Amino acid sequence: YQRDRPAEIHRAPLAETRYLSFNTPRPPLNDARVRRALALAIDRQKIVERVTRGGQTPAKHFCPVPIDTPLPLEPSIWAPRLDPKSAQRLLAEAGFASGKNFPRLELTAWSPSQVPVLEALQAMWREHLGIDVVIALREAKVHLDALRTGGFDIAFATAIPDAADPAAMLGDLVTGAPLNYPGWSSTEFDRAVAAGRWADAERAISAGAPVAPLYYNSKVWLMSPRVRGWTEDGLWARVYQGVSIVSP
Repeated sequence: YQRDRPAEIHRAPLAETRYLSFNTPRPPLNDARVRRALALAIDRQKIVERVTRGGQTPAKHFCPVPIDTPLPLEPSIWAPRLDPKSAQRLLAEAGFASGKNFPRLELTAWSPSQVPVLEALQAMWREHLGIDVVIALREAKVHLDALRTGGFDIAFATAIPDAADPAAMLGDLVTGAPLNYPGWSSTEFDRAVAAGRWADAERAISAGAPVAPLYYNSKVWLMSPRVRGWTEDGLWARVYQGVSIVSP
């Protein structure tokens, strides 16, 4: 469509982060060094350019682009990026040099459309860390139940806030929050969220690595050039007032 009928294809950024949730109480993921190693062995640019290819952008932190913090966010040493050497060093410090004796973990998702991303992650971890993960698809309900009950190792997940406010998203990782799928607890993070210090909260996420943000999602749709006045926002809200269809 982009090549043959470009007037009909549209792309728009969403306030939606696709990420990996690490089950932090479960060994060896209870070691932050392991979680950081896995996060630093991911090439997010390659995922959006070669796998998803729908206008997604690599995640620089947990909150998506449309609800980014209003103040500049200083890069964290653990901010999402590809750094194989640091990843290998961390894994070795955790007792798994070159992936030796690392247990085989399961990487789960709920849709066949996510398999290419999972396969890319599987290949990156094998290449950079020397470890193998098993990919498993579950029904959506089963996958969600597993996230809520802690019945997973590493899970592909989606974060979509209810409002364009960092609190609506960062609050999901506060200790004991219903959507705190990693089962993570950080006093530093909890205090930052309670005080509205979003940049500090993001730094705490980067340091603790309960999640590994992958990319900010986008919406891709087809619409006739005859449609005029169509608008929608990054929270999937559509505005129908003022929409019209012109004659062919």
